[in-house]
Amino acid sequence: MSARHRFGLGLCVLLAFLVTILVRCSTAPSITAPPDTSFVVYALDGDTYPVASPDWRDFGFHGWPILKHCSISPSNGAELLDELLSDAASANFPQVDCFNPRHGLRVESSSGTVDYLICFECFRFETWTEGREGHQSGGITQGPESLFSATLKNCRPQENAEP
Repeated sequence: MSARHRFGLGLCVLLAFLVTILVRCSTAPSITAPPDTSFVVYALDGDTYPVASPDWRDFGFHGWPILKHCSISPSNGAELLDELLSDAASANFPQVDCFNPRHGLRVESSSGTVDYLICFECFRFETWTEGREGHQSGGITQGPESLFSATLKNCRPQENAEP
């Protein structure tokens, strides 16, 4: 390979690296929330399996006990959702056959409610639209977990843990 080709290849690799860094370091989420959108983030007890009673869907957050929840600003909610969905789009490894969600996110707007049950331990998430399990689920990495955990740590718990 000639020096000219090596230089061109090196330049392309450097450019790709810089673009990747710029995209990752961008502070503005690519998801924008309409003004009437509200977000609630949840800490869930993923160790307590919810199917123990016939009315499990009426309990907690889709049957999973709620340890803590709080309303967050639309910008913080959009950042969490963007981080989750961006990570899901890039996750390309097999999912573990378990589901112990410890995080949740509810997105409510005039167009409806979408809930995300998230298990970073098992690398999976599920969506629920208007209270019904949705078709969108998929693999994730543990990447967004620190953002979800920090958001929950920095928010004040509600008086009542039930939504």
